[in-house]
Amino acid sequence: MGQAESTPKRVIWFCSDTLARILERIKPSSTPRHSPSDIDDIPDEKLLQLVRNSEFQFPSTAIGTHNVSRVTEHTVMKMAQDRDEGVEYPSEALVLQLVAQQTSIPVPQVRRFVKAKTALYIAMEHIPGEQLSAVWPTLSWFGRVRIAFKMHSYIRQLRKIRHPRSSIPGPMGVPGEGGRICPSPLWGPIVELRGPFATYADLTHFLNGRLALILKSERKQPPSLETLTTCDDTQPLVLTHQDLNPRNFIVGDDGHLWLVDWAWSGFYPPWFEFVAMRRQAENEELVTGQKNPEWDAMVPVVCGWFFAQERWIDRIYESLNWS
Repeated sequence: MGQAESTPKRVIWFCSDTLARILERIKPSSTPRHSPSDIDDIPDEKLLQLVRNSEFQFPSTAIGTHNVSRVTEHTVMKMAQDRDEGVEYPSEALVLQLVAQQTSIPVPQVRRFVKAKTALYIAMEHIPGEQLSAVWPTLSWFGRVRIAFKMHSYIRQLRKIRHPRSSIPGPMGVPGEGGRICPSPLWGPIVELRGPFATYADLTHFLNGRLALILKSERKQPPSLETLTTCDDTQPLVLTHQDLNPRNFIVGDDGHLWLVDWAWSGFYPPWFEFVAMRRQAENEELVTGQKNPEWDAMVPVVCGWFFAQERWIDRIYESLNWS
């Protein structure tokens, strides 16, 4: 897809990678300091009570904390967002553990799972600090550039992760489990969930099928999809966050840039991260009422050059809203 774009795509990624490595050598990252668990002696029932009534609060400037409760000084409780019935191991928790094992990306530690009557909660480490959305306006131009290349290094590490689930599109699951229902900003606001997809080929078939539906609605369906530019499945599935926006980065009191809110993460084509980051930037503007052109300009540096793939998914966007 987009042979004309392959050269700038490779050049931008190579330059971004090189600069990110240089900045890492100029100021190497130290190991993030994790807070100790302070809930080991607190029973599940008490934690569920603290979800509803806790003395600990998030700052008034915090955005997107509606489904997270700070229950103790060092621990938060977040409702698992898996859409499959009977899930015992939330995808977000599985991803956090995988990222902690195979990368140097600072992420919260998972404490344990807590079951309520109608929900499953993840008890995880509270990260002291401020959301990047609050810090961003105070940063210098160079500070913002450093953030961009730090984020690039995170994406580079995520794309190197290999796991038995790497061949199954969508959220993480446990060994032997099939695909899970896939939430993604790429699907659009009307039908937010798709799948599950057992294989990469199933995901590709679904997306190409949506292209066929669009062409049929326009009375332009050709004899075969082979004559068209179809879904780009030329690269392996990689671990993808899918919600990279300023409120999901915490500038920690320890100086580290923490990445949180992995609820939409899973294994997807590399270009999903690019499109999702651009879509979430648009949503951020709606939430805050402010444009952030510097953030928009960072996306190719962070995720790579995937404008052709974005144009393709935009082409079939209407059909993604159909059941």
